[in-house]
Amino acid sequence: MRKQFEVMLQEIYPLTFVSLQEPQPWGGVGNSLLQEQYPHKNTNATNVGNYWHIVDDGTRQSVVDSGSLAGRTLRQLVEEDPVTLVGSRHQAHQPFPLQLRLAGTAQPLPLSVYPLKPPGVSDTGTNTQMWYILAAEADASVSVGIQQRYTQQQFLSRIDSLNLGELVQGFRAQPGDAYFVIPGRIHALGAGVLALIVQCNDTMPLTIREADGSLPDPPLDRQTILESIDFQNRTVSRIRGESSDITLNRKVPLITHCTEFIVDEIRLIEDMHDRADGTTFHLLTPLDQPVSISCANGAICDVEPGRTALIPAGLGYYSIRPSAPPARLLRTVLN
Repeated sequence: MRKQFEVMLQEIYPLTFVSLQEPQPWGGVGNSLLQEQYPHKNTNATNVGNYWHIVDDGTRQSVVDSGSLAGRTLRQLVEEDPVTLVGSRHQAHQPFPLQLRLAGTAQPLPLSVYPLKPPGVSDTGTNTQMWYILAAEADASVSVGIQQRYTQQQFLSRIDSLNLGELVQGFRAQPGDAYFVIPGRIHALGAGVLALIVQCNDTMPLTIREADGSLPDPPLDRQTILESIDFQNRTVSRIRGESSDITLNRKVPLITHCTEFIVDEIRLIEDMHDRADGTTFHLLTPLDQPVSISCANGAICDVEPGRTALIPAGLGYYSIRPSAPPARLLRTVLN
């Protein structure tokens, strides 16, 4: 079975998947922003919030969209050959370790936190995210972390106040900026944002305040808040985007100090050569131009902006050619 599966993987390398659209109460504006950014996307529903590229989470499953494995789910592929697909440390019973989605917000999201100590979960790293801003309306904002000038006691004293959001670090949503959202760091996407989100297979965040400033029902007790929020780490979460001109291929590190994954922005002027060496898969997401991925086995796959290609861990050398340089893409791998 393993040998047969490896042959099939080589036939369709790299793997691309059907986009899974998921309605959300806050979804919708992504439709207009998505059409501007990626006109080929089909957005018939009016309240779509998430467009899943990569997901292996119970009933939510990425499905291969082409080749001999078309119609197969990501879970099925992991179960059949976890090492070739995911990497040398992965086992068949484990879900695919990362999720990747586009999120489009018509309404602001609640102020939330992935707790430092999720109930019943020993590995708090499963709640780590990166947000990459793809597009945003003029007044759109992002909130991540508590402002440095406010103490833990000041935050707790205003936990029942409608203006609690004033204590949170707010940023203008600027395309090209990225945010590192770790366990214990409060966060919220504002309205009018289209973001690419890389995350671990995670638990649901705890809601501290609803988007309108009201308390959740039921509200969190103070002890839960104390245990969930990291009041010590006030590191700024924003990674500013770079807009300088390039004359050579360039790798811009975005997320490097994360125990779960590494994300780089790759800027291409000409062909770039890379290798999946068996330790981890590569996720490639073109941002502004189509790219063509050529594999050592002769397979070629064109990937449109706003889609993601999964390069299996064990399939060796490949090259990426931009259709209209300069081109940008995100590359995500396991750490």
